[in-house]
Amino acid sequence: MRYYDCVACLAYDAKVAFWSSDGFYVLVDPTEWTRGDQAVARARAAPVDPAVVVRLDREPPPFEDEDLVQALAAFDAEEWERAVELFEHGLARSPDEPSRLEVPRVRVRNARPKG
Repeated sequence: MRYYDCVACLAYDAKVAFWSSDGFYVLVDPTEWTRGDQAVARARAAPVDPAVVVRLDREPPPFEDEDLVQALAAFDAEEWERAVELFEHGLARSPDEPSRLEVPRVRVRNARPKG
């Protein structure tokens, strides 16, 4: 199967499955392939149209707004300035979205100098 023929790709557990427009199906299961971990890594890196990829191996993003999704990724990557900019843009368009995100409460104590 050629990647440009792929009409659906499912990534789940440690597996990747591809479907072509003619109904052909390829499952890359690391337990069934020689050097299976490498095969799965290459399958996940395949140049498949992102619009046909369904990731079942991770939680969906907590936001619908694309800027908020990207802001969360920037935050996780510790790209603070980019995260702030994206959060500001996303929250300007979708101010109610954070209500769906569970934010852990953290108690911060003021540091007092020893004296």
